[in-house]
Amino acid sequence: MAKETVRVQGLRELIRACDASEKSVKKALRTKLRSAAEPVRRKAESLFSRYSTRTASRFGISVRRSGSVSVEQRLRKVTGLRPDWGSLQMREGLVPALDAEQAEVIRVFERILDEAMQDGGFH
Repeated sequence: MAKETVRVQGLRELIRACDASEKSVKKALRTKLRSAAEPVRRKAESLFSRYSTRTASRFGISVRRSGSVSVEQRLRKVTGLRPDWGSLQMREGLVPALDAEQAEVIRVFERILDEAMQDGGFH
């Protein structure tokens, strides 16, 4: 089983360099980073849909200013009837999805970072 996090060294520095660059470069980088997490979101949705299609359909992708990208639950309503619901989502949906799609995420990240370096004029 893979760790719950895929870390990319130098991403924070690239984002800082994009801050000094044009805003369009930073916006394009954030959009591309979001697309890198899409395979994990889709896989988590398919894995968790056997428990709740409503919950599974609300997995979303967040790209933070620091450069961290996460797939997380966007459904707000909490009833308290299932205190283990969050851990069930992690165990049965999100962590297995990252395990299954980790190689694809890394491949897409590498391609995105290479493109961002070229588009931003960083060589």
